[in-house]
Amino acid sequence: MTRSKSFIAQASAHANLSKQEKIDLILQLRAKIDGLISNIRDSKTLCDKYDSEIQYFQEYIGGLVKK
Repeated sequence: MTRSKSFIAQASAHANLSKQEKIDLILQLRAKIDGLISNIRDSKTLCDKYDSEIQYFQEYIGGLVKK
């Protein structure tokens, strides 16, 4: 099943849910999105740390080569 067909099938299934079930589903999806955002922020922090370390080592090695 393609991604768009899967989405349509899910949307169709969700249309039959009660209002409370839809609210619960929305809250679950929001929690998943919040988790993904947190993971992205953690990854960005780690990436920035490694960028700083790479810059330091490049400058350090550049200094050694000049000597």
